[in-house]
Amino acid sequence: MLRMASRFAHRVYSVNKDNQQSFPVSVEFVGNFISPWFFDAPGSDGKQYDLGLVARLSAQKNIPLFVKLLAKLNDMSERPIMGLIVGKGEEEALVRREIDRLGMQELIELRPWVDREDLPGVYDQLRCFAITSHHEGFATTLLEAHARGVPAITTHSAGYCAEFVEGVNPITGIAFGPQDVELETFIWDLIELIEDSASYREACRYKAEQFTEERVLGHIQAGIESLIGKRAIKAAE
Repeated sequence: MLRMASRFAHRVYSVNKDNQQSFPVSVEFVGNFISPWFFDAPGSDGKQYDLGLVARLSAQKNIPLFVKLLAKLNDMSERPIMGLIVGKGEEEALVRREIDRLGMQELIELRPWVDREDLPGVYDQLRCFAITSHHEGFATTLLEAHARGVPAITTHSAGYCAEFVEGVNPITGIAFGPQDVELETFIWDLIELIEDSASYREACRYKAEQFTEERVLGHIQAGIESLIGKRAIKAAE
């Protein structure tokens, strides 16, 4: 429906870069955005979790991969690697069964949704953020984590997220495929990222600042105003 409707638009903007390839018309990628208050909102002191995920517990988000990854990390790490999952959804029972099956009850905490004003404090408790989705556009949660100075890992299938952390300088995380969870080299790279997470703080915040609400929506507004102005001039001729 959207692809067909795009043929009738004067200009098309998208938060999903993949749409540049899948739409029949020219699409300008503008990215997602984050509100300025998120950068400096009061948060939490101290890191309590090594790897965290904030998401709806649905099939799309592939939460069992997160649980499996935590198990692999703990198989190789010299210290316990603690995980946090924040969210609710139709696959909560499946996620809990997977946690039990892999014996991760003491290493992964599962919390329900929190109020939005409390989210900065949640990210502040993480050393590294994770996106394990089968598909995404440009996840707001990734920008939120970066706004709080937290590096991230993301699946290659998670839309622009993978390019954002690894393909845009400075590098602020790792992109991976589900099969990489079986590789010792990937697990060691992730452990190193977790242990060195504090060194990524300024780079993460810098990248998130490129996608503030003012910048993204301001760019769209400027484009619309330019289009209206051109049409007004043409009508006056």
